[in-house]
Amino acid sequence: MVQIKFITFGATSAGGSFGPGDVMRCDDTLAEHLVDEAKCAVYVESKLQETSETVKSKVKNNRKRKDD
Repeated sequence: MVQIKFITFGATSAGGSFGPGDVMRCDDTLAEHLVDEAKCAVYVESKLQETSETVKSKVKNNRKRKDD
C-alpha cells in the first residue's frame, strides 16, 4: 500500500471523486497510474517512515561520536 496526495480535481472508480490536497492509500499499481500516467497525484512519505529515518540517523551519529 502506498499513500498519494492529489494535485488536481478528478474521480476514480476505486476511490471516488478527489480534489487538490486529498490523500488516498491504494495499491502500487493504482498509485503508479495516478502519479506517472494521469499526473494527478504525487507520492507522500509517511510521517512514521520520516521519523524512523531521523531516529536512525541520530543513533548512527551518536555511535560515531562515542567511537572517536
